[in-house]
Amino acid sequence: MTPTAEGKEPRQLSRRARRLWLLAHVVLSVGWLGAGAANLALASSALGAQGGPLPSATTYQAIHRIDAYVVIPAAFGALTTGVVLSLGTKWGLFKHWWVLIKLVLTVTTIIFSTLGLGLWVEESLAAPAASTPPHALCITLGATGNILAFLVMTALSIYKPKAPMTRHRHTR
Repeated sequence: MTPTAEGKEPRQLSRRARRLWLLAHVVLSVGWLGAGAANLALASSALGAQGGPLPSATTYQAIHRIDAYVVIPAAFGALTTGVVLSLGTKWGLFKHWWVLIKLVLTVTTIIFSTLGLGLWVEESLAAPAASTPPHALCITLGATGNILAFLVMTALSIYKPKAPMTRHRHTR
């Protein structure tokens, strides 16, 4: 680790604490991925339903509830635990490109899900029951993009690419 301004090594998490934080991070991340997959399935169903077995209003209410009770807490939990792990381990927050990419993807996914998908779901809930939801395709494509982001973040966590370090690592 790079020494701090006082010349001391930054404090790392104990093995037990690191494992507990890692467990929380994996559980929250998997929950976020699973909820995202459920939302994708629901959005795809609403896109093709057009009065099928599950009315689109019911589908968007389900998406809204999954977002409120699973996606939002899991997303912020995964972000928090990821930051704690990066700061409390040898990986650091800005030392390795793969950690920085995961951080950017996490924050970008949260912002997009809130300002894009969340608003589109709200507008679809407000649409008249007989009409096609105004953003059905956008919600389906956005949920697909989120799943792709989750897969990239997972791959980065597993493979930890040996790409060059960020500039922060080389400054002493």
